[in-house]
Amino acid sequence: MRSMNLILIASALVMAFALYKIKYDALAATREITVLKAEIVRERDTINILRAEWSHLVQPERLETLSRKFLELDVLSADQIVRLVELPAGATVTDPYANQPTIGDLMQELRLVDGQQ
Repeated sequence: MRSMNLILIASALVMAFALYKIKYDALAATREITVLKAEIVRERDTINILRAEWSHLVQPERLETLSRKFLELDVLSADQIVRLVELPAGATVTDPYANQPTIGDLMQELRLVDGQQ
Protein backbone atom coordinates (compact mmCIF):
# COMPACT_ATOMS: atom_id res chain seq x y z
CA MET A 1 0.00 0.00 0.00
CA ARG A 2 2.84 2.35 0.80
CA SER A 3 4.36 1.90 -2.69
CA MET A 4 0.97 2.64 -4.24
CA ASN A 5 0.80 5.93 -2.29
CA LEU A 6 4.31 6.86 -3.48
CA ILE A 7 3.39 6.11 -7.08
CA LEU A 8 0.22 8.24 -6.80
CA ILE A 9 2.11 11.12 -5.18
CA ALA A 10 4.84 10.94 -7.85
CA SER A 11 2.26 10.86 -10.65
CA ALA A 12 0.40 13.82 -9.05
CA LEU A 13 3.67 15.78 -8.95
CA VAL A 14 4.45 14.90 -12.57
CA MET A 15 0.94 15.96 -13.62
CA ALA A 16 1.21 19.21 -11.65
CA PHE A 17 4.55 19.98 -13.30
CA ALA A 18 3.12 19.12 -16.75
CA LEU A 19 0.07 21.31 -16.10
CA TYR A 20 2.33 24.15 -14.94
CA LYS A 21 4.48 23.83 -18.08
CA ILE A 22 1.46 23.69 -20.41
CA LYS A 23 -0.05 26.77 -18.75
CA TYR A 24 3.10 28.86 -19.17
CA ASP A 25 3.66 27.61 -22.72
CA ALA A 26 0.11 28.73 -23.53
CA LEU A 27 0.76 32.13 -21.94
CA ALA A 28 3.99 32.51 -23.95
CA ALA A 29 2.12 31.60 -27.14
CA THR A 30 -0.58 34.14 -26.29
CA ARG A 31 2.05 36.84 -25.78
CA GLU A 32 3.68 35.94 -29.09
CA ILE A 33 0.31 36.10 -30.87
CA THR A 34 -0.33 39.53 -29.35
CA VAL A 35 3.08 40.78 -30.51
CA LEU A 36 2.52 39.39 -34.01
CA LYS A 37 -0.94 40.98 -34.24
CA ALA A 38 0.53 44.35 -33.25
CA GLU A 39 3.26 43.92 -35.87
CA ILE A 40 0.66 43.07 -38.52
CA VAL A 41 -1.27 46.23 -37.64
CA ARG A 42 1.93 48.32 -37.92
CA GLU A 43 2.77 46.75 -41.29
CA ARG A 44 -0.76 47.41 -42.59
CA ASP A 45 -0.49 51.02 -41.47
CA THR A 46 2.88 51.31 -43.22
CA ILE A 47 1.41 49.82 -46.40
CA ASN A 48 -1.48 52.29 -46.28
CA ILE A 49 0.93 55.20 -45.81
CA LEU A 50 3.08 54.01 -48.71
CA ARG A 51 0.01 53.65 -50.93
CA ALA A 52 -1.06 57.19 -50.06
CA GLU A 53 2.43 58.50 -50.84
CA TRP A 54 2.47 56.58 -54.13
CA SER A 55 -0.91 57.95 -55.18
CA HIS A 56 0.41 61.45 -54.45
CA LEU A 57 3.65 60.86 -56.36
CA VAL A 58 1.94 59.58 -59.51
CA GLN A 59 -0.68 62.31 -59.83
CA PRO A 60 -0.72 63.40 -63.48
CA GLU A 61 -0.69 67.11 -62.59
CA ARG A 62 2.38 66.67 -60.40
CA LEU A 63 4.18 64.59 -63.02
CA GLU A 64 3.36 67.13 -65.71
CA THR A 65 4.76 69.96 -63.59
CA LEU A 66 7.94 68.01 -62.86
CA SER A 67 8.39 67.00 -66.48
CA ARG A 68 8.01 70.60 -67.64
CA LYS A 69 10.48 71.75 -65.00
CA PHE A 70 13.19 69.12 -65.41
CA LEU A 71 12.76 67.43 -68.79
CA GLU A 72 12.16 70.51 -70.92
CA LEU A 73 9.96 68.59 -73.35
CA ASP A 74 7.54 70.14 -75.81
CA VAL A 75 3.90 69.23 -75.93
CA LEU A 76 3.06 66.57 -78.52
CA SER A 77 1.17 68.02 -81.45
CA ALA A 78 -1.32 66.15 -83.61
CA ASP A 79 0.81 66.43 -86.76
CA GLN A 80 3.57 64.42 -85.07
CA ILE A 81 1.38 61.32 -84.97
CA VAL A 82 1.51 59.24 -88.14
CA ARG A 83 0.56 55.74 -89.20
CA LEU A 84 3.20 53.17 -90.03
CA VAL A 85 2.36 53.22 -93.74
CA GLU A 86 3.00 56.99 -93.82
CA LEU A 87 6.60 56.59 -92.71
CA PRO A 88 9.20 56.78 -95.47
CA ALA A 89 10.98 53.62 -96.43
CA GLY A 90 14.05 53.49 -94.26
CA ALA A 91 17.52 53.38 -95.67
CA THR A 92 19.00 49.93 -95.78
CA VAL A 93 21.40 49.35 -92.97
CA THR A 94 24.71 47.98 -94.10
CA ASP A 95 26.38 45.32 -92.03
CA PRO A 96 29.77 46.65 -90.88
CA TYR A 97 31.00 43.08 -90.45
CA ALA A 98 29.93 41.80 -93.88
CA ASN A 99 33.51 41.30 -95.09
CA GLN A 100 34.72 39.73 -91.83
CA PRO A 101 34.98 35.96 -91.35
CA THR A 102 32.25 34.31 -89.35
CA ILE A 103 32.72 32.17 -86.28
CA GLY A 104 32.04 29.09 -88.42
CA ASP A 105 34.85 30.07 -90.81
CA LEU A 106 37.26 30.52 -87.93
CA MET A 107 36.29 27.17 -86.41
CA GLN A 108 36.84 25.44 -89.74
CA GLU A 109 40.27 27.01 -90.00
CA LEU A 110 41.10 25.71 -86.56
CA ARG A 111 39.60 22.33 -87.51
CA LEU A 112 37.18 22.42 -84.60
CA VAL A 113 34.26 21.70 -86.91
CA ASP A 114 34.04 19.28 -89.82
CA GLY A 115 33.59 21.28 -93.04
CA GLN A 116 30.95 18.86 -94.38
CA GLN A 117 27.37 19.07 -93.23
